Order: sequence, then structure tokens, then C-alpha cells
Amino acid sequence: MVSPYSSYARQLLGSVDLNQGAQELLEAEKFWKLDVFSLFLEKCDEEIFDDCSAGLRLAKFAPPFADKIITYDSTLNAPTLHVRAYCRLGSAYRAVGDYAAAHRTYDLALAEQNLPPVEAADLYRRLAYLRLYQGNGDEAARLIEDAIRIQRLESDLIDRHELGRCLVARATIQREAGNLGASILDLTAALNHLEVNRGPRPYFAAVHNLAVDLVNGGSPDQLATAVQWLSVARKKLRWFKKRHYGKYKLKWLQGIIQARFGATAQAELSYKASRRGLIEMVAPYEVAMISLDLAALYLPQGRLGELRELASETWKLCSGLSLQKQAISALQLWHDAVEQRQLTLELLTSTRTTVAAHTIPAGSRPTATIPAGKRSDV
Repeated sequence: MVSPYSSYARQLLGSVDLNQGAQELLEAEKFWKLDVFSLFLEKCDEEIFDDCSAGLRLAKFAPPFADKIITYDSTLNAPTLHVRAYCRLGSAYRAVGDYAAAHRTYDLALAEQNLPPVEAADLYRRLAYLRLYQGNGDEAARLIEDAIRIQRLESDLIDRHELGRCLVARATIQREAGNLGASILDLTAALNHLEVNRGPRPYFAAVHNLAVDLVNGGSPDQLATAVQWLSVARKKLRWFKKRHYGKYKLKWLQGIIQARFGATAQAELSYKASRRGLIEMVAPYEVAMISLDLAALYLPQGRLGELRELASETWKLCSGLSLQKQAISALQLWHDAVEQRQLTLELLTSTRTTVAAHTIPAGSRPTATIPAGKRSDV
């Protein structure tokens, strides 16, 4: 896909070290261009998805940046730019779990008048996630249906990427309501619309969640289909150097499905490949969880030496990193049980459940049965 943004806009934004914040964007007129603003919003979405705390720090600059551009170019639609900025900031607050701040931010967006329909649809989609996580599933369902209706009637008849993002959101809402079959249908439909070259986040979320749904409730035929989806997705994600995390997570899911089929040798290779990558990325939660999955392969085979080495390495890697106290305690019990040759599948399952319940990244929905919860789009 040809970039809609000028090379000059990319050059301008690239000259700013966003890791140090975005104050520079507010201080120099050369940055006050719509293309630069749009690129900045894309960067906010990337950070919110990859590192929600960093995403929040960046998204806080979006509203004042919008004000600078509106002041500089009075021909622009001010409500549209305001809403686009509030959408990123609201998503960032939601991702870190500050639902009250997200609510206030989205209220500012809802107060804007005369929005283009597609901008309203994006607002409704993002707000639907917040309402769902606030426990208001009915309101979330109403919002996402409004967003889907707008996308089907008002958006480009060829470019259906945003419709795909709405279907990913509706699948999440369906799943939380216990409608696993409807979630699978929505995610399958979403994959027919999402364009990975538009950015891998929604595509990764759709493939990840579809695989998780099928692992939790799919038939053998559906699981086989999930393996194919995961293989295709991992190949596509190789083109995005900043998305190795997604590739490793998909490899992990592939291993889980292989283990369900009894292909333990293949599952072991998948787990090890994913674990190596996640160790390099310093992802302690994922390293702990996948190590426990690997241990579940070793224990029935009586591979006590390898199990002991795995438990020792995992404990050293994770004990000093950012895991919650309950998760650290559970890993300590697992490590000690292995050392004393008293590990059971029941203790292994209990450890995995505890780690999953107490180490989900902020903004994710906790679950004890799958890697790092479901992935939400931003």
C-alpha cells in the first residue's frame, strides 16, 4: 500500500525523539501539519498496543498538538482533530486501566459536534472497549453495532480495514457474553477485511484471539484451521521488525494447539522458539507462562533433569523482574517442588493459574487458560 503521508512529514516526525516526549512538536510551527499529526496519532496507537505506559505518556500530547494545528490552519475541521486526539488519549487511559480518566476523555470527544461518520465510528469502537471493561456489556454492544453500521454504509466499499477492526471489537464483546461461536465468526470475517500492510496490530489481535477461541472451544478441524492461520500470520509479521513480540506469541499459540493434538515434539520446538524470543524481549510474564507450558510436556515424560534446569533458569529470569508478589510466590513453590522432586500436574496447573491471574499486563482481560489474555485492538 502506498503511504498516504508525504516523505517530508515522515522526515519531520522522525527528527523528534518521541522516547523523550513530544514537547518539541508543540514548540515549532514546522510540525503543525495535518500529515505530521496523523503520523503522530499512528505512533500513539503503536505505543498503546506495545507498551501502554509509554503510549499514555505520548498520547497526552495529542490534544494540545491538535490545538496547535487547528490554530495554525483554520481551514481544518476542528471537531475531527479534537476527537482523533481524544480517541488516542482515551484508549491510552483504558489500556493502563484508568477507566475513570478514559471515561472523562471520551466524554470530551462525545461533546464535539458535526463529526464525519467514519470518525464517529472510530470513537464508538474505542468507547465500546471501555464500556465492556467497565462491566457495561449492553452499552458496549450498542456502540459497536453503531460503529459497524456506519462502516458498512459510509466507508469506502473497497477499503474495509476499519470494518475489520470493528468486527474484532464485536468478537471481544461476544466472547465476554459467552457467545464463543459468534466471536469465532466475527474474527474469521475480520481477517477477510484487515490489511496487514496497514499495520499489524488489528491483524495480530484477530489471529491471536481466533486461535485462543478455537483452543478453548474449537473442534479438531477448527484447530487445524487455526494452525494454518497462525502460520500465515507469523510469515506476514516477519516483515515488521518491531512486531517480533507478536510473532513469538503466535508461535506460542501454535505450540498449545500442537500439544492439544498430541504432537508433543512439535509443541516443544514451538515453545522453545517462542521462549527464546520472549526472553530476548524481557517479557517476564510470557517467559513464566510458556516455561510452565513446557514443564507440562517434560513432567509426564519423566524428564526431571531438563525440568529442573527449566525451573531454575525461569526462576532466575523472573524473580527479579516486574511480576506481582503472588506470581513470584507461585513460581517459588513450583521451583522448590521441582528441586524436591515433588512436582505434580495439579501443582503445575495451580501455578499457571496463579501467574495468569496476577501478572496480566494493565488493560488486558485476565484469564488462566491462555497466553497473556486476549489482545485488544486500540
